Amino acid sequence: MRNLTIYLTGALCLFLSRTMAQENNEKAESMTFEHKAMLIGNKIEAITKEEKAALKLEVESVNKQLETGAITKEQADEKKQKLAEARAKSIENRVAEAQLELNQLVKDKVDGKIKEQDSTKVYGWKFDTTRHNRELNGETPTTSQFVLAGGVNNLVTKGSVANSDFGYLRSVFYEWGVTYNTRIFRENN
Repeated sequence: MRNLTIYLTGALCLFLSRTMAQENNEKAESMTFEHKAMLIGNKIEAITKEEKAALKLEVESVNKQLETGAITKEQADEKKQKLAEARAKSIENRVAEAQLELNQLVKDKVDGKIKEQDSTKVYGWKFDTTRHNRELNGETPTTSQFVLAGGVNNLVTKGSVANSDFGYLRSVFYEWGVTYNTRIFRENN
């Protein structure tokens, strides 16, 4: 019976799974708001690190000139100050461009131009034989779904799982069933 359950579960998972391939353009268009915002944040961080690294190299160059005696300490300090101001202005300008991108992204999100990506997958069968219950948008008032769940439970004793009297894979659980979703009100989902 156990093997039959495992085989049926595996076959069901293989049957219900599907693979979707997307081209790069479609993938770029379907990126979520959070992912785009994270990319812009990473871009700002990279700009800051890049400019700081460039400033560090320039300051080291000025320090070498100071050590060789090509310039005085006052000239070196003045040069370092000018380099720092130039890099700060560069950081400010480049970050402002990224900030504009972020502001545009937020505006697009508020205007509804960015599609939300739903990460949930719903599989089910509809057993509605009457068509007069359907709304204008084609939804049925009651739907059913197949549910499959599984996992492992463990017990923590004395602050760790290792001290437990139970084996790691002895407390496996799995369950399956059917759920029904129905409307309470006629006009609302």
